[in-house]
Amino acid sequence: MAKIDIKELAEKSAPKMTKGFTELLKQHSLLDGIIGPLDKCTKGIILEMSASLKHLKGHELIFNQNLISPYYKSLESVHAASESIIKSFKLVSDQISAANYKSVSKFATIMPPKDVVAFADVMKTSLTQYADIALQADKSATRLLANSFINNPAVDSVLGLQIDFQKKYGQLNEIILTKDISKSFNPISITQFTSTELLLNNRFFENTFIPNVLAFSVDSETTTHIKKKSNDVISEKLSKLSPSLLKTLNGAREAIYSKNEDRYRHVSASYRELLKKIIFKLAPIEEVRKWATNPKDFRKNSTKTPTYDACLRYLAKDINPKEFGDFYIIDNKLITAQIRLLDDLDHSDDPSKKNIDLESLSLRVEHYIAFLLQFAH
Repeated sequence: MAKIDIKELAEKSAPKMTKGFTELLKQHSLLDGIIGPLDKCTKGIILEMSASLKHLKGHELIFNQNLISPYYKSLESVHAASESIIKSFKLVSDQISAANYKSVSKFATIMPPKDVVAFADVMKTSLTQYADIALQADKSATRLLANSFINNPAVDSVLGLQIDFQKKYGQLNEIILTKDISKSFNPISITQFTSTELLLNNRFFENTFIPNVLAFSVDSETTTHIKKKSNDVISEKLSKLSPSLLKTLNGAREAIYSKNEDRYRHVSASYRELLKKIIFKLAPIEEVRKWATNPKDFRKNSTKTPTYDACLRYLAKDINPKEFGDFYIIDNKLITAQIRLLDDLDHSDDPSKKNIDLESLSLRVEHYIAFLLQFAH
């Protein structure tokens, strides 16, 4: 493995990761108090970056430069997205303050009510929550690197997916409010869902696969907000898609809190089957068959049955912008790989390796289900 020049890495990477936030804080005072708590979170990101570099300094001989460099570049992409999100939210907040509600309405998750003051308050609260989630997601991505994520054999098989996931997230959220997509999707809603996906993904990895580290915590208010958002979407859309799938979901939920020693296998198997069934429901085989033209889009043992991957690409084919479709696909691939990792853990004979955080898994999978249902046409 190649030796890494830690000094050069610190000089080139760390300033890029922190300079933008520092300038942003000075220029905008984070919406003049509307998002005051984010000051603390941005400083936390800087501290996590310092911890990452310190950790690398102590282990520079055992890290693979071919992984470190792409991971840092993906972190820079996440960071640039966070800057873009905060700046965009400040713009929307300024429009609210100027009572320019016509301009704001295309970014709103609700249409302006007659009481425009109440509408302004709701929007400002939403912007605060969304920006906070985006910065917590940014911090968690840096924290993963600080806590030996790259040098962890348990996750070797998903490192490339994690890097691509962070890059796709960054590419999407840097452009999300600059493209006219309001006719198809609500841009602020996309930012909220994708930032939450990044946050819960990283939280799950750290809590489950990195031993001897204080578990990454998401504050209770944010967790409650995420759970409510997921449950609202699932309750509304999953029952319409297929009421029977709710039984599978409830089975997984009940198993999480059971005392059955086999609950880890039960939960991961239930979630895995649920994800597959939802994808195949959203992408009917007959429709995918008409769309698919490549023989690789069909199973080897059944030339008329589309593959899971083909169904996923079918769902993303008309998503605008393209960056959203790219994120949609890589997120699915990563969560599927995570469940396979759980299977490996569950079949281990070493009890010390069975550190599966079912709450983190539940938040991760159910939010992804809500994400799928929210944006699937």
